[in-house]
Amino acid sequence: MLIVVSELVSNAHRHGQGLTRFDVTVRPGQVVVEVSDRSPHPPQLRRPSVHTPGGFGWRVITTLAPTTHIHTHPHGKTITAALPVPAPRPPAPWPTPEGGHRTSRPPPGGG
Repeated sequence: MLIVVSELVSNAHRHGQGLTRFDVTVRPGQVVVEVSDRSPHPPQLRRPSVHTPGGFGWRVITTLAPTTHIHTHPHGKTITAALPVPAPRPPAPWPTPEGGHRTSRPPPGGG
């Protein structure tokens, strides 16, 4: 998520005439990042070059956040990127002195 946020915010400053809004919303199974800037122009997928820095940002964003939307409005645009969050795994069982298993660690000093 940090890479997507970093790319969206830095691109808003570099190409979008400045960041105007930033929101992160946690929903079941996903984290939604919204970044608004003053430019109505959508991101451009550029061909990376060894002679010019950059050109990877939008490709990285859409790879890590397969659901992306660009909404233009009178004050610029808002890019929404939804990143999938895997379901939490159940805790691994811990052996007990009796040979059984429990799903949480015993408290310090026994249990």
